[in-house]
Amino acid sequence: MTTQDLAMVVIAISAAVVAVAFVLIAVSVRSLSRESGDLVRHSEALVTVLERDLPPTIQQVRDLGASISELTTAAQPRLERLDGLLDEAEATLVAVREVSSSLNGLVGGPAATVSSVKRSVRTVGEGVMSGADRLRRAISRDDDGDGDGDRTENDKEG
Repeated sequence: MTTQDLAMVVIAISAAVVAVAFVLIAVSVRSLSRESGDLVRHSEALVTVLERDLPPTIQQVRDLGASISELTTAAQPRLERLDGLLDEAEATLVAVREVSSSLNGLVGGPAATVSSVKRSVRTVGEGVMSGADRLRRAISRDDDGDGDGDRTENDKEG
């Protein structure tokens, strides 16, 4: 084998390697183009959905914003009126508490007096009852003859 033959073998091998590389590149490009086609179809479907659904969605968001703005505008005076009513309710509650306290003082004074009088009457009544009971026992002891009263023997028998 000569140098020329050797060079030809190297060139042939190189050509074969280059041919294999071109085949691999062609297969990759074909696969890539197929995937690119799928991507384009999916992108077109997405754009179609966006073109169909996005404008109504944007319009609904705008309408919702306008409704919220109207609601806020309409609610402002009502909220101010409600705040005023709450202030009046609080003032009324304070006044009711004051009146209740005053009434409690007015009713509580006479009620305390009545309670005190009842206690005094009960104490006096118990004292009278106790004294009457002692007197009754003393009288009954005298009637039975074991008392030391001023009664004579004849008085005790009769």
